[in-house]
Amino acid sequence: MNDHPLIDLTELLRLRHGSALSQRELGLLVGVSGNTIARIEAGRPTDLTLAQLASLANSLGTTPRNLLARSPHDEGPEASADADQAKVAAALAESTTFLRADELAYGLSWTLERTRTTLVRLRRLLHGTGLDIRRSPNGYALTADGDALAADERRRLEQARFSRRGLRAHEAALLRAIATGRIDSAWEAHARTNDRIALASLLKADYVQRTGNTYAVSQTVTRAWEADLVALQRLRSRSHERATTPRRRSRVAVPQPNRPIAQ
Repeated sequence: MNDHPLIDLTELLRLRHGSALSQRELGLLVGVSGNTIARIEAGRPTDLTLAQLASLANSLGTTPRNLLARSPHDEGPEASADADQAKVAAALAESTTFLRADELAYGLSWTLERTRTTLVRLRRLLHGTGLDIRRSPNGYALTADGDALAADERRRLEQARFSRRGLRAHEAALLRAIATGRIDSAWEAHARTNDRIALASLLKADYVQRTGNTYAVSQTVTRAWEADLVALQRLRSRSHERATTPRRRSRVAVPQPNRPIAQ
């Protein structure tokens, strides 16, 4: 266990008791179990994402920075290093593309050495939080830790997202293109960023499967389409039956001739 846990346990206990919240009640506000809060307060290693840390601080009426534990040496340059890490994390979170170290340095008006040192420290800080600093030839990006979620958990999360909001237009168009065999590795090499993101979402939701350099819709989608087709055929059959069934003719009252008025 780390000698200096991520959370300042004394401050956490003080704020929770001051808010008159039980561990279970605080867990409900944060979106974790009461047992997780108990583990944090006991100083035991606990996976806590930055979003959960922010929610924890907000629920206790403070800021994430005030909840972070400090070592006895967290003064002067070290305190400044914490602020640097917060700035880099915010810069990466706001960017929609990878950022190179020199781009970060330019944007923050830092030296390249300061930027690279902060990136290394931030990556260490994020270890075990569910987030990671991903490095590629294009630069750095703040991403989810690839080992934090199992494959079936990623799949269910993506399916839940699609179930709530449905497919976006470009996602649906991409799914149709894959179903008709118009997507291959050559397409991927020249795909736009939005299409790449859409493809990644479809793959994570198990709506699309990749075999070598080819893509195909999964059995999940095929079964759903077959069910929709059966439902559509039944609807058309009922409509046809209604259209071909002769309607019963309603009786029309025949007007009677006016009778002569008795004299």
